[in-house]
Amino acid sequence: MDLVEYLEDKKEDIESLKVLPRELEPQLSKQYILTLIGPRRAGKSFFIYH
Repeated sequence: MDLVEYLEDKKEDIESLKVLPRELEPQLSKQYILTLIGPRRAGKSFFIYH
């Protein structure tokens, strides 16, 4: 399998995924520390900063 075939295959896999919006709304405060726990590359930092 060459790179083009691999990327086409992955594109089909990604398009079939069901994507849901996150239900959490981070409430940042200077009174406490917010900790977000999850698997690697799950969007934890992206979630906190956006």
